[in-house]
Amino acid sequence: MDVEQRIEQVETLQRILVNRVSYVGVPDEAHEQYGELRRSLIQSARVKPVLPGFIIDCRSLDHAHSRIKEEVGFDSEKELRRHVWESLTEPLDLLERELIAPADFEVTGTLERLESAQIRGAWKKALDRRASDPEGAVTMARTLLESTCKHLLDEMDKSYDRKDDLPTLYNNVAEELKLSPSQHSEEIFSRILGSTQQVVEGLGAVRNRHSDAHGNSDATGRPSERHAELAVNLAGSTASFLVKTYWNNVE
Repeated sequence: MDVEQRIEQVETLQRILVNRVSYVGVPDEAHEQYGELRRSLIQSARVKPVLPGFIIDCRSLDHAHSRIKEEVGFDSEKELRRHVWESLTEPLDLLERELIAPADFEVTGTLERLESAQIRGAWKKALDRRASDPEGAVTMARTLLESTCKHLLDEMDKSYDRKDDLPTLYNNVAEELKLSPSQHSEEIFSRILGSTQQVVEGLGAVRNRHSDAHGNSDATGRPSERHAELAVNLAGSTASFLVKTYWNNVE
């Protein structure tokens, strides 16, 4: 289901709940529709964590109405409506941001399937720091790729030195996953994979020079938000590509 359909589901559920707490009366089909929308939304890994408790816990529209009244504390129609609107703001904001930056959520969906708190943590910090701390975001972009490469090498039972730098780790993973440019005779694929290799090397270089991982003089240029966004997007896309390639190989 695409993002626009999810947004429509949340807005429809919001309208049903507002009508119910406003005592305007709801048709019988609204009760059934509430149940269908609720089941669909709580099955969404990205939407469920931000749904209000009265939707997650309440299987019927009437039960949700009772729970909302308990949360508000008094039976004011205006306050009940406000509570519904405010409680569903976060899911709508989340989905609308996804429309603006779909790559963030695509990568997130892939990395969240990994049993690696290190990878998930690095990706979240990289996203969160792009605007507020560009240098820190660049550091996390590098950390994300390093952690992903080590995770995949562990999964493939391939040894590596803990002191290996990012290009070395990436080349080891690429070799195992048959992603090295030399492993492909068709020129276009060889060029694309070679460019990916250069991206990884570039991320290592920009991290060493412009991140907060090393002390810098005042003369050293600092990355801006757009530089951090580029570094994070490249790291996330590369990590996701490696993971999906590994899954494809083991299936």
